Amino acid sequence: MQAYGHKPLHPLFDSNTSPVFDPQRYGSRIQRIDQRLMVLAKGTYSDADAARLARRLLKYCNELFTFLDRPEVPFENNLAERMVRPAVLLRKISQGNRSERGAAIQAVLMSVYRTLKLRGHDPVGTIVSALRTYLSYGRIAAVTSTIRCRRVKCYPICI
Repeated sequence: MQAYGHKPLHPLFDSNTSPVFDPQRYGSRIQRIDQRLMVLAKGTYSDADAARLARRLLKYCNELFTFLDRPEVPFENNLAERMVRPAVLLRKISQGNRSERGAAIQAVLMSVYRTLKLRGHDPVGTIVSALRTYLSYGRIAAVTSTIRCRRVKCYPICI
């Protein structure tokens, strides 16, 4: 039974049913979507917002529907939304940032923190160690690890 007002997603994209998605099986549909995107992107528009949207569609047409060509890529950005949530909560709890500089510093620190955590490091310990190394030797040693994630291949990285 579905909840009042809830429209079920198409089975292809419904995360609850998780069907087997095969780009070859849906090839003609994907091709039609690409063709429609090009028609929209290359159209001429008198409205400035529509023209700006068309330019963006043309600029990012190769990245917009990546999830259709690569089934391991999610079609939604829930992971990204969940990753920024701790920073948003921290900002709300502390009544926001007092200055533009403070906001920029918090954004960088939260980015470093979340990246280290995502890559399997202890963020506080790694940052403290990096600062000690910098104070002792005047440089920060690279932290090498492997990205640990479910949906994409793992590549060695250096931060």
